[in-house]
Order: sequence, then structure tokens, then C-alpha cells
Amino acid sequence: MKIYVKRNFILIALVFFSLNNLLGVNTDSLIVLLNNAKGENNVEEQVNILLKIGYEFNAQQKFNAALQYYNEGLGLSTGKDVKAKYLNRIGQVFVDSANYSEALVYLFKSAELYKTIIPCSDFATTYNLIGMCYGLTNNLDSALIAFKNALYINIDIPDSSGVGYNYYNIGLVHHFKGQYDRAITNYLKSLEIREAIKDTSAIIASLTSVGEIFRLRDEPDKSMKYYQKALSYKSSLQRQNLPGKQLNKNKEILAYIYSEIGLIYKKQLDYEKALSYFDTALVYSMEINYKRGIATLSSYKANIEKSLKNYRKAKELYQESLNAYRIINYGPGISQALTSLAEIEIEYTNYANAIKMLDSAWNGAKNNNLLEEQTEILRLKLKANRALGKTEKALFYYDEYSKMKDSLFNIGREKQIEEIEAKFQTEKKEKQIEILNQETAFQKQKLRSQYLLLVALVLIVLFFIAIGLLFIRQNKLKSKLVVEQNRQKLLRSQMNPHFIYNSLSAIQNFILSNNSLESVTYISEFSGLMRMVLENSRKDLITLKEDIDFVNYYLKLQRLRFSDKFNFNISIDEKINTEIVKIPPMLTQPFIENAVDHGMRQIEKDGVIQVDYRLDEKGLVITITDNGKGMSEEANGKHNSLAITITKERIVNISKLQNLKIRMEITEAFPDYENKGVRVIFRIPQIK
Repeated sequence: MKIYVKRNFILIALVFFSLNNLLGVNTDSLIVLLNNAKGENNVEEQVNILLKIGYEFNAQQKFNAALQYYNEGLGLSTGKDVKAKYLNRIGQVFVDSANYSEALVYLFKSAELYKTIIPCSDFATTYNLIGMCYGLTNNLDSALIAFKNALYINIDIPDSSGVGYNYYNIGLVHHFKGQYDRAITNYLKSLEIREAIKDTSAIIASLTSVGEIFRLRDEPDKSMKYYQKALSYKSSLQRQNLPGKQLNKNKEILAYIYSEIGLIYKKQLDYEKALSYFDTALVYSMEINYKRGIATLSSYKANIEKSLKNYRKAKELYQESLNAYRIINYGPGISQALTSLAEIEIEYTNYANAIKMLDSAWNGAKNNNLLEEQTEILRLKLKANRALGKTEKALFYYDEYSKMKDSLFNIGREKQIEEIEAKFQTEKKEKQIEILNQETAFQKQKLRSQYLLLVALVLIVLFFIAIGLLFIRQNKLKSKLVVEQNRQKLLRSQMNPHFIYNSLSAIQNFILSNNSLESVTYISEFSGLMRMVLENSRKDLITLKEDIDFVNYYLKLQRLRFSDKFNFNISIDEKINTEIVKIPPMLTQPFIENAVDHGMRQIEKDGVIQVDYRLDEKGLVITITDNGKGMSEEANGKHNSLAITITKERIVNISKLQNLKIRMEITEAFPDYENKGVRVIFRIPQIK
């Protein structure tokens, strides 16, 4: 079996591990949901459902159906992130169907969109898929660049699982390039991260890849050690309570491990054990209908049968491998299977049929840049044409075969030299680092002692400075608090007697001009109002409900006093919870009093006072509006300016004591009318 087939089998099996998975959902139910969303014209829901349907069809290898739904979703998408995700998924479909050139077109479009938004796991996945495309077409340098880009994105996110996965893929590329030391370094980095986050499937991937390197180095004991450690996770991989998709993926992993152990025994010519492990791996692959695994394992078994000269059995197995590769349209595998069948035909002296197969195999090997396979095809064409007595063609293929063989030898030698140089440079750097570490250790210790002493002195000085500043600040705050509290109480005392005097005057006038029953009602209402005034005066803050009740009591009394010559309305924003929101007491009362005594007194009828409580993005807004004569000196006298002065002083003090930045605005309500009215607006940050 040629190395490249094994490599591709690994890449497909293991790259799949870290791709984002959606939960499996029945496609019929998803299509029902999609039709409902279309009926409701819910485009956003359609986009989400189409993504899931496409994923499900791709998982079932129904690639045309997957592309149909993905393209429909892409057409409906508007946001960059959603478009990028759809392009990523379409690229993945082409990867899974082995159409790598088309996959790269969509994946690069996806990457360009992701560059304009915040890094995310799907961005890293896009570069992983790009690396996968290059890896599967033997463009390993480009694959390495793509996987490193994915690594940087996952470090930036950060995503530990993604970082471990990228170190693994970078190791995989070095693995394929024959740079085994670099491969092991990256595999072990991935293993360390994966063990830390306890990602079982990923741990197995790292273990088995290290095992394969030791197998390729012909160190079977070390190789078997890693494979057996990977198999120790078998019970956790086969738990029956796992979701179907996860269980299938785990069976794919087990198939890979058993196939690797089988290759060790094959190398040791223990064909009986090798076939036993290949058969076990084949059972797992067939249970999940994993065509690529079935094809590869059939080739492994066929190679053993060919070595035992059981050509009929070998031919059957190669044919099974070819059929499986054709189903999934996997070009490298098709080329390898045709080459192996041609070799069997040569053994049966069916040279003409062998040459036809080799011609077909050559196209696949050429298109996929498979140098080893091209060399083998040229060797077999030489052998077939020589057997047919076609000397001229035989000489042509001999020359081509020799050139290709020399080219492969040079490539192999360059890889060996590169590996030796890399190993030498690594060891050299490690020695230099060790010497530098020893030289700096003493300096670090000395600097550390000096640093600790300096830090201790600085901390002591800062401690005493902080204590002094706190003491001074505490004294200032205490003094300031006493002064401001006294001023606040003084201002309240100025307001409350003034209000009570006006209220008693109103009662006196009302009793003199009305009947006794209504006077009793008025006195009862006033007593309730007085109780509110006394209670609120003792508080720094009251609930909005208490303020609204006070305003309502007050305006009802004043409306009775003025014989219904004005109406009032209190409007409350339904978003306000009046039991929780708090404001300073007696804040609005002077202006409501002005609206009544100076606004309504100047008009004969149809007076209106409107009090609004509403919320905006900055807090509570209280608006008091009347349709009186307006803000003229004649209409309002000096009381309005006194109320403004007192209220402004209160607002300044409240700001100092409670850190509550209240704003007040006074304007004419209706400047274009004779009765210009007054509008007072308070803007109060929310206090709960």
C-alpha cells in the first residue's frame, strides 16, 4: 500500500474531529419547520433552519440536496457573519465530496468576510478546511500556512480545543512531509492541551499519530505502546448513551486504530494478526458505512493476499476498494486501486487490459500530483510493454521510469537533509537557551532581592500616606455632611410653613363661603394632606407613589377651593414602578402651588394643570404644565422667583449629599397664545 493513501486516510479521519457539529435532527421535521417559517414570512428563521437542513443532508452524503438548501439560505442571508458561515458550509460540502478546487473558491470567500468581523471558531474552521483541501491535493506548504492561520485565530479567541487541534494539524503536515521530529513536537503540544481539557477523541488522535510515526520509523514497540494507550479509551468511545452521530464518529476512530495496529503486524509479516485487526477495523467502518475507510482497509487486505500470491482474492478486494472509491469520487484512491488491479492483470498475463487500467490510473495520479504512484505506473507499463515485445514503448517507459525514480530519490534525500538540519538547529538552539538560562539565573536572583526590598519600602511609605489622606478626608466629609444636612433641614423648614399657611388660608375662605358638610370634607382631605407633609419632611427620599398621592390630594383640595374653575390630570408612564422609584420630597410642590395660585387665579374658567411622570433613557422626567397667564411679573409676583431660588438650592444640596444630578427647566408652555402658561420640567436619574 502506498504511503499517500494512508496519509489521506488519516487526514480525512482526524480533521473531522474538531469541525463544528450540530445536533442531529430529522430532515422531514426541519422541512416542516421551514415551510411554517416561509408561511409566516420569517426570513431569519428560514436562514437558521436552512443551515440545519443543509448540515443534515451533508452528513448523509446527499451532497446535491445539501448544496440546494445551503445556496437558498445564502441567498436569504444579509449579515456578514451569516454569509461567511454559509460559504464555509458550502465549502465543507465540496470537501466531503472531494471537489477540492471548488471548495477553495467558497472557503476563500468565507475567509475574506470573516476578516472583517470579530474572530470566531467558524473563521478558524474555514482555514482548517482550506488546509485540508491543500493537504488532500499534496500542496503541503499551503496546507501548513492555512493551519497556522487557524492556530493564530484560535489563540486570539481564545479556544483551547481549537489550539490543540491546530497544533495537531501542523504536526500532521510535517508528518506527511517526512519531518518527523517537528511532527512529534506539535503532536505532543496538542496532546498536552487535549489531556488538560479531557477531550477523549482528540487525545486518541494525538496518541495514534505519534504511534504512526514510530511505525514509519520501524519502531514497533514504541508504536504499539501509543496505539494500546489509545485503545484504553475504547469503553468510553462505545458508551451506549452517546448520540448516534457521536457514536458513529467514535467507531470511525476505532477503525483507524485497529487498522494502524494491523499495519504494524503486516510490517512484521505476521499476516494472520494483521488480517484480524484489519477485519475488526472493517467491521467498524461498515457499521457506519464509512466508504473511504472500507476502501482503504480492503486495499490493506488485498496487499497481504497479493504478498501470499492469492491473486484471485487480492483482485476481489482491490475491486471492492475501487468500487468504494468511485462511489465517493476519491481520485487518489481510484488511481491506486487501478494500479494494483493492473499489477494483478500482469500476473495473469492480461497485458492489454493492464495497460488500459494503467492509462486510467495515470490520469488520476497526474491530476493529484502523486509522484510515487506515477513511478509505480511507469514501472508496470514498462513491464507490460516489455512482455508484449513492444521494445520502443518499453524503452520510452524505461527512460521515464528512471527519471521519475531519480526525482523521487532526490526528493527523499532533500527531505532527509531538511530533517537533519532542522534537528541540528533545534538542538543548537536548545543548548544556547540552556547556557543563557544559566547565565541569567544569578542575575535574576540578585535583581529579585533588590526588587523585593524596594517594593517593601514603597509599600510602607504608601501605607502611611494612605492612612494620613484617609484621616484628613474623613474629617472633611464629616464636617461637610453636618453643614449640608443643616442647610437641607433649614430649606425644608422654609418651605413647609409657607405651604401650610396657604393651605389654612384656603380652608378659611372655603368655610366662609360654603356649607358645613363640604367644609368637613375639605378639612378631612386637608388633615390627610398635612399628615403626608409631616411624614415626607422627615425623609430624604420618598417613593413616587407617595409623591403622586400628595399631588393628587393637594390638587383636589385646591380644585374645591377654586370652585372647579380648573381641572387637573396626572399621567403616569406604565413602565414606571411607582413603589420602587424614589425622588426627593416636596420637589414639585412649589411649582404646582404656583400653577394653582398664580396660574389659575388669573383665568375665569377652563383652567388646566397637567402633571406627567414618564421614563426616558436617562431616568425619570416630571413635567408640570398649566394654561395660566404665563411667567410675567404681573402674573406671578415674587413668589415664583422665591420658589425657584429655594428649589435650586435644594437641588445643589441633594447633588452633594446623594450624588443625584437633578436638572430643572422652566419655559412658557404656549408662547404663541394669549395664555402662555408655564411648563416646569424635572429630570431625575433613577433611584431604586
